[in-house]
Amino acid sequence: MPQKPQAPSSGFEFSIGKAEQSFSWTSEKVEQLMLALEEGYKPKATPFYEGNPNLRKGNIVYQYTPHELREIKKCATDIVYFANTYCTVMTDHGLQTITLRPYQEDMLRQFQAERFNICLASRQIGKTICSSIFIAWYVLFNFDKNALVLSNKGATTREIIDKGKTILEHLPFFLKPGVLKWDVFNSKFDNGCRIIGQTTTKKAAIGFTIHLLFMDEFAHIPQNFVETFYENVYPTVSASSNSKVIITSTPNGFNKFYDIYSAAESGLSEYTPFRVDWWDVPGRDEKWMRQEVANLGSEEAFNRQYGNQFIASSSLLLGADSLKKLTTNQVEFIHREMPAFEDEQVGYSGLLWDPSFDLEEAEEDTNYWVFSVDIAEGTGGDYSIVNIFKVEIMDETDWKKVTSPGSFIDFYRIRQVGRFRSNEHTIEEFAKSLYQLQRYCWSLEKKLHH
Repeated sequence: MPQKPQAPSSGFEFSIGKAEQSFSWTSEKVEQLMLALEEGYKPKATPFYEGNPNLRKGNIVYQYTPHELREIKKCATDIVYFANTYCTVMTDHGLQTITLRPYQEDMLRQFQAERFNICLASRQIGKTICSSIFIAWYVLFNFDKNALVLSNKGATTREIIDKGKTILEHLPFFLKPGVLKWDVFNSKFDNGCRIIGQTTTKKAAIGFTIHLLFMDEFAHIPQNFVETFYENVYPTVSASSNSKVIITSTPNGFNKFYDIYSAAESGLSEYTPFRVDWWDVPGRDEKWMRQEVANLGSEEAFNRQYGNQFIASSSLLLGADSLKKLTTNQVEFIHREMPAFEDEQVGYSGLLWDPSFDLEEAEEDTNYWVFSVDIAEGTGGDYSIVNIFKVEIMDETDWKKVTSPGSFIDFYRIRQVGRFRSNEHTIEEFAKSLYQLQRYCWSLEKKLHH
């Protein structure tokens, strides 16, 4: 039978009754104190902030074990290890240790690695949890940094901060930060870090030195001041070379969020895009989607909530299996230097190529190509796009799927090898770019289909 815990000895009581700087706490001593408190022992001093055993008091003397120091190092360098090992959140079944989904692990790793991040996310995919984990991790393993959390609603800001606080409260004592202030929207720790929460307004963040700017539901900031807000808040972060910006949102039409995300996808800005679709969540398949469409009443309503579509009225042209296949097989195109464009002083930063495509293939006379061209005005709105396809003979495995060919052309396919995309080129500039692309890659004698 385990013995009943005993109250600390008088020597223990005497030590913590002295000036706290003369007493060194350890995890073992904290555990002894917790057992004693359960037995009704009333010490003269504790290592807890305002007597709350879930919060560590700031500036106490603490002696770490070698194991604790190793764990601190692992958590500081690997946010996914920190999350899966130590982070606890409130669920429908009570407090539980987090088990991250693969895309959540990828999201956190990107937040840790990249300076500017923008995340397009479907509803109910756990981005608030990821946001809270990152904010908690950031203030734990940095010094003298301010993290500002902004959202379109005060309740959303509070939810993100509350989840982050829950994580901090339920960490092992050796990992907890020393608390100096623990208010709803303003917490300060003895490593010099702070968490500040605000509702998005025109003047939000003005007057603060911000090292981590987290903006949630950016697409839902009112259109009448989002431009002013972003112009005011961005310089508070960009001035520091080690600052971070994280923007997350569900889509909400063609607005400032769309502009920033599109520029990130095209490689035209410093932002690194991240996207989470509804089918990335385990258990969400086509059957689930059809049930949700029925429950919501229309595909438009489903698209608005889950579709990651900037225009929610568009129909679901592809099923879940097809969408998963497309996203699984997608290839990130890359930029390549092309002297002909530079010689003609034609901007071509929006020209990207399939990394497996050899540009020298374009010189072979036996090749055929298709250009798909969509022209916009080049005023910073819609994009002008040239999609470049190579005509190829199908693989033998695909031949067998052609059961009733009408002619030999049914055994050919097109493969996209490049793309030029810009919303800054005027129609005249875009035409010049298209001409240079065609002239550089393929001689005028070759067959070119528009």
